Parts: sequence; C-alpha cells; structure tokens
Amino acid sequence: PATAKALDASIKKALASVPDFSNREVPRILVLPHAGYDYSAQTAAYGIKRILGAEFKRVVLLAPSHRAYVENSLVAPEAEAVSTPYGVILVDREAIQTVARGINVSCCDSIHANEHSAQIEYPMLQYALKDFKIVPFIVGTMDAETIIKAAGALRPILDNDTLLVVSSDFTHYGRDFDFEPFDRDVRANVEKMDLGAFECIREKDFRKFMAYIGATGATICGRNPLAVMLALVPPNAEFEKLHYETSSDESYDFSRFVCYMSIAGFVDWGCGTVAKAVLTDEEKIALLRFARSSIRQMLDTGKAYRADFFAKEATGNMRCKMGCFVTLNQKRTHDLRGCIGEIVARRPLYQAVTALAVQS
Repeated sequence: PATAKALDASIKKALASVPDFSNREVPRILVLPHAGYDYSAQTAAYGIKRILGAEFKRVVLLAPSHRAYVENSLVAPEAEAVSTPYGVILVDREAIQTVARGINVSCCDSIHANEHSAQIEYPMLQYALKDFKIVPFIVGTMDAETIIKAAGALRPILDNDTLLVVSSDFTHYGRDFDFEPFDRDVRANVEKMDLGAFECIREKDFRKFMAYIGATGATICGRNPLAVMLALVPPNAEFEKLHYETSSDESYDFSRFVCYMSIAGFVDWGCGTVAKAVLTDEEKIALLRFARSSIRQMLDTGKAYRADFFAKEATGNMRCKMGCFVTLNQKRTHDLRGCIGEIVARRPLYQAVTALAVQS
C-alpha cells in the first residue's frame, strides 16, 4: 500500500485475527515472509504482534538477494535512511562499519532499491516499534566458511536492545519455480518438508540446515540469511514456529504456490557467542602471534599493549566476546609455567587472549 492509511488498514486487518501475546516473552529474533501483504501479511502478523511496543533501539535485517548476484559478501545501502509511507528509518552506519571489519561489505543503493525482501519488512517494523535504527543487509550465495565469517562479523552489533529479523519465504512450488517433486497430497507434503527445515532451525545447526536444503531441494529463498542466523545464535537460543500457510490456502490451486512461515527466536545476546563458529587455522595462528607479541612487549618494556592494539588485525570471530584460558608450559618438558583464565565472556576474544597471556 502506498499510503500510511492504507498500510494501517492492511496491517490492522492481519493483526486482528492473531491471538493476544501481551503476556508472552518478547522475541529478539523474527523470521518473517516477504511476499505482498495480500499474501503474507497474515503470517507476518504472528511475529509482528509479538513485538508490538517493544523498545528495540536497532533492527538488524538479513534479506536474500533475488535480482542481483551477490557472492560471499553482504550488501548494505549507501543511503543514510530508508523511507516508507510511514516515514524515515535512519540507517545505523556505525554498525555497518563494525560488521565490515569482519567480512566484505559493499554499499549499493540500486541493489536495495530493487530488493523487495528487505523493503516489505520496513513498514511492519515501523508499525510495531517506536524509534529504532535499521541495519539492512542483502545476502547472496555463501559457502560455509563465509557463513561463519558473516556470523562472527555480525555478532558484535547484537545485544539485548537489538532485534534480528531474517526475511524469508519458504518452499516455492510449481513449474514456474522448477520444483514439482510430488504427485499427490502436494500441500501436505510441502508443509512436511518445510517443517523438516524448521526442525533444523530448532537444532541451531547451519550445516545440517544447508544439507537438508541440498537433499530435499526445498526452494527456500532465504536459506543463506537463515544459515547465517543459525551460525550466529548462541547455544541458549530457542525457536518457536508461530504460523504457517501458503498463498493457495484460499484458492486450493496447489499447482503453483509459495509457503510462508513466521518464527520467533528467544535469546540472551549478553551471555552467548557465535554458535558452531570455530576459529579458522589463520585466526588461531594470529591469536598465538598476538599472545607472544604481548608477552614480549611486557618483558621488554614493562608495559602492556593497550587493549585495542590488535583491533585492525582482529577478525569478526576474534571480536566476539568469549571466555578464554591461557596456559604456558615449558617447551621441552611441558611443565606448567603459568595459567589464568576467565569463564564469563566479558570482552572480545583477541583482547582476552593478549591480556591473559601477559597475566599468566
């Protein structure tokens, strides 16, 4: 809809049939569909109603690329804001710069201007939230290594005042989508397949999720943003399916249809780290170098490096807050020389490593 009045009518109509969630926990993650409101607003409303009036200061949006080829990178807007009939949402440029330290981020307004998967979410978020900044990224194809890298790069900007939104429709069925694996009970079989994908989401295993997509051929357009989300969430995250329907549930023409699912994620960003995101060999070598250099600096000068001395070299994974334990042993005998650690994740990993190396 092109006016605020028409948007209100469309969104309020969708929300009217959704149960009251006022006494339920507010999710910090939402997976929402991105078809036209006539098709998907009802499903999206199940997620939007869970955050009505929530006081999120920032929304990080991961949306799949439909029209531009994007490989192993994220695309942010060049603009300072996005505009809808409800008004302007400021873009959090500082957050984008933080993410860009850990993964390749390009800025392109034309890609964003042509991408409905991001745009469709803006008015819904404006309707639900009071005052927030947006961090919108278009996500293309990604290999496993880049999924982990993207997760590590995004983790520093996620806190309990931030809402993570993943934009994705689920299976696209029909000849138009080159996907017709079922001869009978099409609607039921497609839903079963989508619910299998949801089970992978509940298990928080992005590799299992991507393997499931490969094995079933499920045409879930937001599979890469979903994979990044799964690599990103800490072990304490829990996911709940809120609603599922298809674009043909009224017409019953299941020769061609698209499926929509609304999912809520519950997470405490303050006590988690990147799930499944093990350090690469290069990162391990770099951290060892940081530790040795820090010890040498202290022995030579009596003064430690400042906490952010290695910030320019630190990758996204190294910038995540993590617990750390450093042990120093004799090279030949392996006798213990010194050890110290911190269990609670309270500072970026690279800073913990360098400080504890000196303390040990």
